[in-house]
Parts: sequence; structure tokens; C-alpha cells
Amino acid sequence: MPAQGSRRPSHDRADGSTNGSALVEWVRARMRGRENVGRVEELGRVALAWVHDPDARQRDEQPRNADATQEALTARVHAEIRRQVGSEQVWPAWRVRVKRLVDVVAASLGLIISAPLWLLIALAIRLESGGPVLFRQVRLDHLGRPFTILKFRTMKPDADREKVQFIGANPYRGPRLFKLPDDPRVTRVGRWLRRTSLDELPQLVNVLRGEMSLVGPRPPVPEEVEHYHGPEFLRLAVRPGITGRWQVSGRSSILPFDQVVQLDLDYIFRWSVLTELQILFRTVPAVLKGHGAARTFRVKERPA
Repeated sequence: MPAQGSRRPSHDRADGSTNGSALVEWVRARMRGRENVGRVEELGRVALAWVHDPDARQRDEQPRNADATQEALTARVHAEIRRQVGSEQVWPAWRVRVKRLVDVVAASLGLIISAPLWLLIALAIRLESGGPVLFRQVRLDHLGRPFTILKFRTMKPDADREKVQFIGANPYRGPRLFKLPDDPRVTRVGRWLRRTSLDELPQLVNVLRGEMSLVGPRPPVPEEVEHYHGPEFLRLAVRPGITGRWQVSGRSSILPFDQVVQLDLDYIFRWSVLTELQILFRTVPAVLKGHGAARTFRVKERPA
């Protein structure tokens, strides 16, 4: 039965729809004195927006759909790791703590020492191509959780829009990895930054945030992980790193993705303090010699 003194609002629009403010007042009258009145009012406003503003419906659905897709992908990563190794924690707690301590100390020192270089790089990027100094992209961290990775921008500001033009030139068969050996979107300053791997310096901030480690598998983008299968998911069993086993493997040619996965898994399941230190120390000469990320993979991908 309707509450006393409250009457259903009349249809006062030409098309027979209910006046928005009248409907809100009617809901408020019926729910006065009950709990969660604020929630009901908000629900009414959202419903009215959907009826009278079709664009609002699309704006509301897009982030929800994206969140649902990401949640499903993260859940899939969790399930795959548990299925293959029996647990989401592949390393003992003491190892995680020791590694985190090294990360925080080394990343803090690295930020202090490299601060003047940051200013020079930022100036060079702005002078050559304008636009933002930093490149931000969503990647997946430990157990497939999304985070925003930071890099010095090495491509033209509109590089993402041009990517579709070069998909056919991708040396990899399939969507698990997109990397062009000589990407025409890269600027002159960007080419030098990639050759020296200095574009990765801002990821020291990601390390301090706990999203990355100094050493570990490189963090993939969600679109690549959607096409992972089998042991490839185990790359996400530990925190991703700025450098790793395959970055300092001494190969000047490009490695196939399967080999990259194998090197990452060797690092994860044969980890030792000595291995960690070796990778860190070997990263320095690799950077000085210009063996950057652009020459990391070899075009011998298996057919899709």
C-alpha cells in the first residue's frame, strides 16, 4: 500500500514519461524514515539519466565492462598459477622480504644518483618532440594485477594511434608480443634512450611503490596475457622487473618468445642471491654497451 500522503506522480511530459524531479520527490516521500534513503535517491537519479540521456548509459557501461574484463583476467592468472605450482606463492616469505629490502635500498640510491640525468633527458624529449616527458601504460604485476608503468617517452606523442599501421610488420606471429626491431615511431632521442635502456629509469618509482622489482620478468600488457597459455602464466608468479635474465643473456640477436619464457622461469625457480647480484652487475655493462631492449628478441616465433 502506498504511504499516506504520497501519490504516484502524474505523467506530465508530452511523450508520457515521468517528470524527473517529481519521481525523485515521490521516492523520497515513500522511503522517508527508512534506511539507505541516500542510496535509493542515487539509484533514481541514475535510472533517470539512463532513460533521458542515452550517452550516459554508454559512459556508465564502459568502465564497468573494462573492470569486469580485468577482474576476469586477474582471476584467470591466479587460477593458472595455482593449477601449475599448487600455490600462488612460489617463493618463501624470507626470500620475498630480502628481495624487497634490496629493491628499496637500491632504487632509492638510484633515484638520488640519477636525478641530474632525469632533468637532461626531460629537456631533450621536450625540445625534440614536445608532448609529455613520461610514457604511462597499464601493465600487469605480480599475480596479474594492473598497475601503471612509467618510462621516458621514446616515441612520437601519437604513437598509439599509429600502432595499427605496423601490426603487419610485427615479427611475432600472434598477439602475445608486439615489438618492432626498427620502429619508425621512435624519435631520435628515444632511439638513444632505448639503446642505453635509460628510458627505463622512471621505473625506479614503480619499484619503490612495490609494483616492480629491480630484477624479474618484464611486465606484460593485459592484451598479451589474454593469449598466454601453459607455463607462460608463471612469468606473473613474482614481481616484474626492470632487468632480467634475458636482458643480460649476451645475445645480440632477437630471441623467440618461448626462449624468453624459459629464461624467466629459470630465474624464478632457480633463484639465488648470487644470481640476483650477477644480473644486477651484468646489467651495467649491457647498458653501457648499448644492448638495450630494442634488440632483445629474435624472429623465430612458432606459427600461430
